[in-house]
Amino acid sequence: MGDFLTAGVTLFWAKFATIMAALTMAGIAVAIDAKRHSPLSAVLAIFAGTVMGVIAASSIVALMGWPESVGYGVASIFAISGNNLVKWLLRVSQDPTSLLRLWLGRGADKE
Repeated sequence: MGDFLTAGVTLFWAKFATIMAALTMAGIAVAIDAKRHSPLSAVLAIFAGTVMGVIAASSIVALMGWPESVGYGVASIFAISGNNLVKWLLRVSQDPTSLLRLWLGRGADKE
């Protein structure tokens, strides 16, 4: 079995290690902010974070010509962004005017 994570094993078109890095970081990001998530939003945030991390990592690493090992860190960073995107969408869907107030700098930010 050897070095399974970095041996180039792929699931669909992405390396298994990249998927695991994104999945792990998305899970950690959801766990840190678990009180704001329902079970459904937690699953959506982990899924969105993982997908965003894998797609962004593959694209950025290929575009920049970086070594493949850098993709694990890139996937982790974008996995956190996918989690934040789901939280932002849930918040704005509950109070659509909060986005406008935030952009205009008016009123306190409701959490």
